[in-house]
Formats: sequence, C-alpha cells, structure tokens
Amino acid sequence: MTIQFQANFLLKGTISCETGLHIGGTSEGIEIGGLENIVIRDPKTDLPFIPGSSLKGKMRSLLELSYKDSSENIIKNKGEPCKCGKCIPCKIFGSSAPDNKSKDDNGRQQGPTRLVVRDSFTTAVKLETELKSENTINRITSEANPRNMERVPRGTEFKFEMIFSVFEDEDYINFLKLLDSMKLLEDSYLGGSGTRGYGQIQFKDISILKRPAEYYTSGAKEIEISNFGSLPDMPKDDEFLARIK
Repeated sequence: MTIQFQANFLLKGTISCETGLHIGGTSEGIEIGGLENIVIRDPKTDLPFIPGSSLKGKMRSLLELSYKDSSENIIKNKGEPCKCGKCIPCKIFGSSAPDNKSKDDNGRQQGPTRLVVRDSFTTAVKLETELKSENTINRITSEANPRNMERVPRGTEFKFEMIFSVFEDEDYINFLKLLDSMKLLEDSYLGGSGTRGYGQIQFKDISILKRPAEYYTSGAKEIEISNFGSLPDMPKDDEFLARIK
C-alpha cells in the first residue's frame, strides 16, 4: 500500500458554553483555604482555555463507543482507548504502534495521525469565572461534605481549529465521521461533572477550508468549502462528500 499527502482540511469556528464548563488545572501553589477545584488557565493571559487534548479525547471516546469493534476493544483494554489501528476512530484520531508485528496488523492504517486539534482560547479579553458550591450527603448520617468548583460561565466562547489530513481516498469519508464526533459531543459534555449539568457546548460559525498539496508546493490557492452557522446546517453525507473531494 502506498500513501501520499493530498490535502489538509482546516476546520475552524467557535465553541459556545451552553452551561458552566470545568476543565481542571493544577492546584499547585493554592494557599490554605483557597479553591482546590480550579480550571486550567493559559499561563500567558491567565484566562481559561480548552486544551486540544481534552477536546480530541472526548470526541474520540464518543466515536469509539458508537462502533462495535472499537467499543469491544475498549472493554478488552480495560477502559483504555482502542489501539487496533483499523477501526474508524483509530484511523481518525490515531493509534499507538503495535508491540509486536503479527498477522493481525494487516489492515492497520498507514502514515501519520490524520487529525490535529489545537488548543482553544477564549475570545474574551477579560473573564470572571464562577464558583459553584456542591454537597455530597451521607445517606445514613445526613452529614454534608461541601466542595467548591470553579467554572467557566455559560455564554463564554472559544475559538477552535482542527486540521484533518488526507492521504488516501478513504480519508474523505472519515472526515465526515469526524463531524459525527462533533455532533455526538454536542449531545454529551466536555470536561468534568457533565452528568451534573456542566460542560454542554455548541459548535458555531463553522468554516471549512481545503488546502491541496499544491498549496504548499506551488502556491495554489486554498479552497473555501463551506460556512455553516451550526452542525445541523451541514448537508447530508453524499452531497457534502462530493463537495469536499
């Protein structure tokens, strides 16, 4: 099998927090009596941000659980990500090299990981986080165990950017599956405490650009594929596939 770089798709837009968001940061240096459950911050601006690893990891886990092969491998791996290198999530998000060469390696995707997810930084110049107080209650004694959670408030927006590389014709189809993982995330949550109302997000103002190999080698222009207000505005797969090829 041979692979050759064909194009990059640049997927850009806005992540809008529909509920408070908590992606935890380090508690080093917290004074006695200070807040422990802090959000991660950009050390340059001291503003909260969304790490690319958090966004990519959540989209991957949701897509893995939507396919039989990858979800079964998660169980076999005792909760670790699928590492087969053959399923759609592995082909999009990447997989580690196998420990030993075997016949089972036939069909593993060749070449580099297709997807790069950048850190997402807030559009706000100044941002005040919110403090949410919670309690866990002992079911027998009714004793309360309070905790405070720092959250990015509802309505905060972040700029996101993803780059999806095409090396084989199959990658065009898998690019559409990446969009599926974004849809799954909108109906799930990002960060911690999602089952308690945190982390609902929406992707907005989405633009897709295609940069063919000639863009990098001979100065060809990038191609504007589409602009969408939201994920539901995107066309059906067959129509969209014809547009991006």
